[in-house]
Amino acid sequence: MNLKISIKILLVIFLIKLNLITISLGSNNYIVAKVGNEIITSLDVENEIITILVTNKSEINQDSINKTKSIAMKGLVRTLIKKNEIKKYKIDKYNKKDLSNYIDKVAKNLGTNKSGLKEIFKKNGISYKKYITKYETEFLWNTLIFQVYKNQITINAVEIENELNQRIANPKKLIEYDLSEIEIENTLENKKKIKEVYETIINQGFVNAVKKFSISSSLSNNGKVGVISSNSLSEIYLNKLKDLNVGDVTKPIVTSESIFIIKINNLITKKEENLDPEKVKNLIISKTKSDKLELFSRSHYSNLENTTLVNFL
Repeated sequence: MNLKISIKILLVIFLIKLNLITISLGSNNYIVAKVGNEIITSLDVENEIITILVTNKSEINQDSINKTKSIAMKGLVRTLIKKNEIKKYKIDKYNKKDLSNYIDKVAKNLGTNKSGLKEIFKKNGISYKKYITKYETEFLWNTLIFQVYKNQITINAVEIENELNQRIANPKKLIEYDLSEIEIENTLENKKKIKEVYETIINQGFVNAVKKFSISSSLSNNGKVGVISSNSLSEIYLNKLKDLNVGDVTKPIVTSESIFIIKINNLITKKEENLDPEKVKNLIISKTKSDKLELFSRSHYSNLENTTLVNFL
C-alpha cells in the first residue's frame, strides 16, 4: 500500500475514534473545531500531525499519531487565537531574518537545506506554506507583544548597575545542562497523575516514563532536549535545577499550559572570564527586557485563551 494512502487511512480512523468528523466540507475534509470565528478542519489536523512527526524525525504509525493528536490540536488552536489578535492590532511586520534562521535550523536538524526541506514536505504530502505561516504568526505575535507593552518595560538603572558590579566582582558560574524532559498538559486530571509519573520514573526509568506520559515533541528522542546554557534558561527552570546533581529529576515545573519534569543527564560548570563591563551590562538589560516581554506574552495569551470560545465538534 502506498505510504501516503496508509497514513491518511490511519488519520481518518483516528478522527473517527475521536468523534471529530461532523460537518462535511467536501471530499475527505470536515470541520473538527471552531476557534472564535475561525475553523479547524480534519485536513488541518492531519497536516499538523504529520508535520510534527516528520520535523521531529518520528516514525509514523497509529501509536505516534495518537500521542501527537493533543499537541497538534493545541498548536492549531493556539495559532488561530494569536492570528485573530494579530489581525485586531493590524500587525504585518516581523524580523524576516529570525524566521529564515529558524527554518535553516529545522532543515539542518533534518540533514538538509531549505530546498531539501521543501522536498521533504512534498514527499510526505504536507504543506510547507502552512508550516511557514505558523511560524510567521509566532514572529508577528512577538511584534504585537512588543508594540503593546514596550512602554511598560521599566528598567531599574540602580538594579542593573548593582548586578553588573556583582558580576564583575564575582564572575558568575555558567552551567551547561544536558537535559531530558517529560511534558504533560496542565489539567486537573494530570495534576492527580503526577505521583504515577514519578513512580514510573523510579520503577521503570525516565525513558519509559517519557514514552508512557510525555506529549512533548522531544518524545521522538526519548525526551532528550539537548545541552542548554544556564544563561538561556528562565528563572522558573533554574530555581528547580540549581541544587540538583547529575541523574536527579526536578519537582514538577508548572506553566500555564503544561507541567514539566526535567532530568539532568550531565552538566559542565564554567566561570565567566575576561568580562567586558559594557557587554555584560547590555546582556543584563537585554535579558531583563526579554524576561518581562515573556511574562507579558504569557499573560496576554492566557487572557485571550480564557475569553475565546473554542468548540470541539
